Amino acid sequence: MSAKTSGSDAKQPNGNASHRAHHDGSAGRAYTIEQKAAVLRVKRCGATAFYDILGLESVKTTCTDGEIKKAYRKLSLLTHPDKNGYEGADEAFKRFDTGPGFVFNLGGGGPGIRVNQFGGGRPRRRPATGNEPPQTAGSILTSLLPLILLFIFPLLSSLFSGSTPSGPNMRFESPVPPHTQKHVSYNLKVPYYVNPTEVTDYSKKQWQVLDRTAETRYMHHLDSRCSIEQQTRSQMMQDAQGWFFQDNVAMERARTMKMPYCTKLNNLQRGHPAS
Repeated sequence: MSAKTSGSDAKQPNGNASHRAHHDGSAGRAYTIEQKAAVLRVKRCGATAFYDILGLESVKTTCTDGEIKKAYRKLSLLTHPDKNGYEGADEAFKRFDTGPGFVFNLGGGGPGIRVNQFGGGRPRRRPATGNEPPQTAGSILTSLLPLILLFIFPLLSSLFSGSTPSGPNMRFESPVPPHTQKHVSYNLKVPYYVNPTEVTDYSKKQWQVLDRTAETRYMHHLDSRCSIEQQTRSQMMQDAQGWFFQDNVAMERARTMKMPYCTKLNNLQRGHPAS
């Protein structure tokens, strides 16, 4: 056994070095010119030159999240050692695929900083434009004041009126027994349905309180439905993007998806009547 080993080493003076150079299993397997170029580029780039590694250095100040994801997936495919037989493919693949969270400065030193984890699914912060004034606590409170009043006022009114905060049960959209009596709120013109037996002796003041309660519940109703619509559209856009290429038809379908509940909610928040 020792003699055979010595003889083999004699025939291949660099046999051990050659074996070590191909410890990643790529020896003898085919590769394309593009795969070779990708490996060489990754190995040539600095450890923190993430845009260079992805081949996005020339557009690093303008590239989108989608372009970064697309470049990452393409590079993963090109350098994956199971598909790339060029020497060093394993090293190149590990160099960017298993790295920790990286911080990019998309503006080349500007204010828009984004945190991105290669291979992860964490959401990225949208870069700041630099032209948007910072929101103060006062401005935020002012913008939310109409909604605060809309939710608080019915509760206060019901307390002072002596009625229960919940009041009669009600339905929206369409009547379903026993909620068959239709009523339209005075302020936002929200149509709702109640059980006639629960409002038989209602006074004008009690109807006013019930109207405000209906408007509050209707806003909650629209908000929950709008959230579902937004989640559906977001999922459609993610599915359209795909792992290796974007389905433009599916993406356009997602972007133009009708969101009736969100539309109704926005109209009410702007003060437009519901009906």
